[in-house]
Amino acid sequence: MATSPAEVRRLLPVLMQLHNERFGSDSQVFASPARRRFHLEAAALLAERGMARVYWLETEGLEAALLYAFRSDKRLYYYSMGLRPDVGRSPGLTLLGQTVLAAAQEGLREFDLLRGDHAFKLRFASGSRADLRVRLLRATPRSARWALGRLPGRSRHLRAVADVLSRRRPVRSAADCRPLASGSAAAQQADDVAHRRPAEQRQADGRPSQAGNHDGA
Repeated sequence: MATSPAEVRRLLPVLMQLHNERFGSDSQVFASPARRRFHLEAAALLAERGMARVYWLETEGLEAALLYAFRSDKRLYYYSMGLRPDVGRSPGLTLLGQTVLAAAQEGLREFDLLRGDHAFKLRFASGSRADLRVRLLRATPRSARWALGRLPGRSRHLRAVADVLSRRRPVRSAADCRPLASGSAAAQQADDVAHRRPAEQRQADGRPSQAGNHDGA
């Protein structure tokens, strides 16, 4: 186990290289030079405070697996791993199991595997926590269209909201702020746009469709 800033900085590049060689474009954790520099600097600073460490498994002078983790209070947080799958038998599982045992011997109360229900995590987990992400957006056409790609099941409603928002015009005078009278043609048209009602349904409701103007023109 490496806990000093110098040892963490020495081993972390090896871990990142093995991780990238194994996962390629499937993982973005250490994908760019900027991300790798960030982890090197952050891990060194955290190691000075006893919060970052690297566990490694060595065989015949070669690092077979390395595990990057953070400690806070009585918890150890698994962050990432790099390994050589062609060395030994299951070097990653072996190191993960030894890390759990080492954490228990150190007096830590919990080993947190963080997000993801990967099979290798489920082999060691004794429970799980719900992971909830809340994202707040201001109601604009841009944010509504962004949400279209994130919530495919609600795309029809979000598209209607985006269209209504894009049709908003700036208020120029107090007259522009007058409310729409209930049952007026303008109010009915706004309701149709918001709910995307087809012409057939509007005719069934007793309202003239836009395509069928009955003004006698």
